[in-house]
Amino acid sequence: MPFAFYCRNGNRSPKLRKLIAECGHVDIDDPQPAITLMLPDGD
Repeated sequence: MPFAFYCRNGNRSPKLRKLIAECGHVDIDDPQPAITLMLPDGD
């Protein structure tokens, strides 16, 4: 799921940042759900 938010570092004006959230299992042996945040061009 793509999403965007404004991030502010120091006294600079906020910048729009885009990320992708993916929900899946932690590991093949551990089926608990986990949310992974990635950059849009990440794999």
